Order: sequence, then structure tokens, then C-alpha cells
Amino acid sequence: MESVFNQSADAIFLVNSETLLIAECNQRAVEMFEAGSKDELLDRDGQSLQKQRFTTEEFRVIQEEIDSKGFWSEELEYVTKKGKLFWGNLSAKRIYVGGKNLNLVRVTDISDRKLAEARERQKSQQLKLAIKELKRTQAQLIQTEKMSSLGRMVAGVAHEINNPISFIYGNLIPARRYFQQLVNLIQLYQETYPHPTPEITDSIEDIDLDFLVKDFSKLMDSMQVGADRIRQIVLSLRNFSRLDEKAIKAVDIREGIDNALMILQHRLKPKGAHPEIEVIKNYAPLPLVTCYASQLNEVFMNILTNAIDALELQASRRVISISTSLLAPETAISQLESVEVRIADSGLGMCEAVRKKIFDPFFTTKAVGKGTGLGLAIGYEIVVEKHKGYINCTSIVGQGTEFIVKIPVKLARPA
Repeated sequence: MESVFNQSADAIFLVNSETLLIAECNQRAVEMFEAGSKDELLDRDGQSLQKQRFTTEEFRVIQEEIDSKGFWSEELEYVTKKGKLFWGNLSAKRIYVGGKNLNLVRVTDISDRKLAEARERQKSQQLKLAIKELKRTQAQLIQTEKMSSLGRMVAGVAHEINNPISFIYGNLIPARRYFQQLVNLIQLYQETYPHPTPEITDSIEDIDLDFLVKDFSKLMDSMQVGADRIRQIVLSLRNFSRLDEKAIKAVDIREGIDNALMILQHRLKPKGAHPEIEVIKNYAPLPLVTCYASQLNEVFMNILTNAIDALELQASRRVISISTSLLAPETAISQLESVEVRIADSGLGMCEAVRKKIFDPFFTTKAVGKGTGLGLAIGYEIVVEKHKGYINCTSIVGQGTEFIVKIPVKLARPA
């Protein structure tokens, strides 16, 4: 028995169950804990060899388990007499020797296994990071190509609309002038010839000349408003089409939001039993922001599109609220001032499990064909990585969702 005790590959201790002092140990214990002799280990508290002692509560639970089951085991980190750290598997059971209650404690050195496990965890983590980076790169490539194609298409549409509307817009002023000249001529004729022939009198009554003169002016005003509206839409389309623009410039963030709203205007209108989506804007005065303007416009477009999607099937309370504010350096995300944009919808909201994944590439809750899961992932990269900003989302099921975007007012230009 003594031979087995001393020849064991594990460190073995006999510990007094009442005092918890080491009563005996084998030679392997002396070697494992780098003691000069057995005397350095005997009559010592066994916990003194551990890197961290058990708390009172932990020790109470251990004692209860040994008393009830007669056995307890755990993996612990130990410290040798020379200060070296190693991992060991401790197993303890109650035995009776010479009428005394003793704890037979066995410590197996598992440092190699722990090291192997740590390496595997590191490899697994590296693999996860590689997969995440691959997904991010894939998402970026897909979104870049998608937005580049969309930008070219939108630019083409804007160009095709701009040509004819320019003709209309450019001819409105001459048309007003020509019409006024004709009216002046008619009035001069009436003054010169106050008694026209019956045929002319009948024709004036048939066309209701006085009404025609008044209404034509209103008609021209209406055409002017329509032409202005179309020109504004063309301008919004042109701004949106510059998605691959790489230059940093100073812009008014609010204009980018308004451009996105202009393009999405058709989706805000009432449909069947669903009322119009109301957009409430609370814009605070803001300085110009030095940024990649077209890329931030893409972020706002994606957030607003998601907000509209969330309200699409809602029969009432279809509201999108947009607010902007200027944050002082102490409350901002950097040592400089930051602009904060909040976009909230009154939709059904989302659960916490979904909210945590919304910025993951290719994650979407939309039906097949309705969403790629790239918009918010790319938006996160644009805001956080390219602009050193902040983007987050809060949501309560049944109450809606809010996105918060913070962008430093000054973005450092690339070297």
C-alpha cells in the first residue's frame, strides 16, 4: 500500500478533516509542488497551495458534498513552492485510518490538457473571427456592387427626367410673358374697339374670357409648383446616386435625411385600409459635418426603409419620428462635438434575441426576396469604422424601435 502511495503519478495527500492540515503526502507531491522536502508540505493548510482559496460558502458546499456523497472533485489552479502556476484536478474523499477521519486528496497535473484546450479555444476563436471577417468582406462586396449598380441606375433615371423637366421649367417664364402679352393685346383691342361684332361677343361669352384669364394664371402657378417638385426629386436622386463618392466633405446631415425621405415618399402614402405614415421631424440647428456624405445617406436610407417596413401592415399609429441634436464633447463619442440622429417608428418592435443580431451580416427577419440582411451590417461599418461613430438600436415589443446614430462633427481626413 505504501509502495502504491509513493509510486503514484499523482500527488496524494492525507488531510485531517477537522484541522484541514496535511498529515501525510507522497513523493510525487513533493516533486509536483517543487518542495525541498516532505517537511515543507506537512502540517500546512492544503488551501495554501491553491492560487485562490475557497470562500466560506464554497468550503461549506464542498464539505456538505463530501459528507453526503463521500467524494468531491474540481479543477483548480495551484502555485508551487517556487511560484510556478499549474492546473490540477483535485479529487477528495473521506477515509478512516486508525480511527481518524481523513480526507484522501489526489491532485492530477492537467496543465498539458489545459494548454491544449486553450490552444483549441484560440484556434476556434480565430476561426470564428476569420468567418466573421469573411462574411463582412462578402457583405461589403455585395453591397458595394449593389449600391454601385443602383447608383448608376438612379443617376440614369435622374438624367432622363431632368432633360424634359428642364424644357418645361425653362419655358414657364416665357409662357407667362407670352400669355400676359396676349391678354394686354386683347385689352387694348377692347379699349380701341369697345363695340365688337356679335360673332366676337358670342365667342367671348362661349370661352368665358374673364374666367380663362384668371384661371390660366392659377394653372401656370400649379405647373410651377409641380416643376419645382420634380426638380427637387431629381436633385434628391442625383445626391443619392453618388453612393460611390469617396471624397470627404462638409454637409448638412439633415439634407441627407430629407433626400432619403423624398425618394421614399411613395411608400409613406396611404394604402387601402392603412393610413399615411406620418413623419415627425424635430431638427435642431446643426453645424456642417465633415464626412463621407453619400455613405451616411445610405445609412439613413436603410434605417428609414426598415422603419417603413415595420409599419407596412400596421392599421393605425403609423408614425416615424426623426430628431437631430448636437452633443457637447463631454457627452459625445470623442473629444469633439458630435451630431446625434434618432429615428424611431411606432411599429411592433422586436425581441431582444433579434435586436442583438440586427447588425450581423446576412441576418434578416424579412421574407425571402424582401431583405438581404446587408443594410444594417454595412451601416454599422460606415458609422463605426469609417466615421469613428456610434450606432445602436433600442426596441420594445409592441412599442416600436429606435435607432441612435452619433457622428463626430470633424472626421480626420485619410493621409
